[in-house]
Amino acid sequence: MFKLLRSPSSYFETLSLSAPGNRFITQGFFFLWFGIFSEQATLYFLTRLAKTSPRILELISAQQFNLIQNENVLQLVLSPLIAFFGIYLFSSLLHVFLKIASANPTELDYDKTLNLVAVCQLPRLFSFIPLLGPAIAQIWVLMLMMKGIQKFYGIRYLHSIVCILMGVFFLKICWGSALQLIALSL
Repeated sequence: MFKLLRSPSSYFETLSLSAPGNRFITQGFFFLWFGIFSEQATLYFLTRLAKTSPRILELISAQQFNLIQNENVLQLVLSPLIAFFGIYLFSSLLHVFLKIASANPTELDYDKTLNLVAVCQLPRLFSFIPLLGPAIAQIWVLMLMMKGIQKFYGIRYLHSIVCILMGVFFLKICWGSALQLIALSL
């Protein structure tokens, strides 16, 4: 599995995403959950630390600061659900955008897309590194997905970037809005 991190091109050459079973989904769920949990734990720690600094509290109103704290706690508690539904939602969105961008949309297989998204979550293990870890892990995941899409579906580099980013932005906007509404009601 860690061959994926060292040389993704050679890993994707030998990988069969159409293998039976949900091994990839289970692994992807764990890596995504670990990443989300690590990011939110770090953010929670940083907001608790920031609360002790009067200069930071001067820049942010008390209501905004409480909203940020509520969102972090909410994401920390809900991280298993976010990871579980996140893999399926993102895979579905990515599959729809790939069908739009593909020259031959009938050859696309949802199970392959789902397994590809799950396999590419491995770099989320590095999300526990404060501040830089989540950003590096996210970029690494996106790069692995681009390589996988090119290998398995033959979609060009630019089209794969657009498909992935459209899915990411759509999910971020929807999830961020829903989370803020829930946090405001707390």
